[in-house]
Amino acid sequence: MDAQYHVEIVLDTKAGRHRVFVSDNVRAALPASTFNEITLTVAGEELAMTRLGDDSAWEATGKPAPTAGAKVS
Repeated sequence: MDAQYHVEIVLDTKAGRHRVFVSDNVRAALPASTFNEITLTVAGEELAMTRLGDDSAWEATGKPAPTAGAKVS
């Protein structure tokens, strides 16, 4: 989170379908297209994300996320 944006990362510990949602500084949802590109790294796996068809979030499929101790950036 910074002064302008809040980012929520939702990790899928079973299927590996990870999502990133973006909102403004008062937590009003913003379209995924607010950003041109997002890269997510989960437990050392770098994932190029794509926008969902409804532009509500970014999504990538990778390895299932560990349930503890995973570093995410």
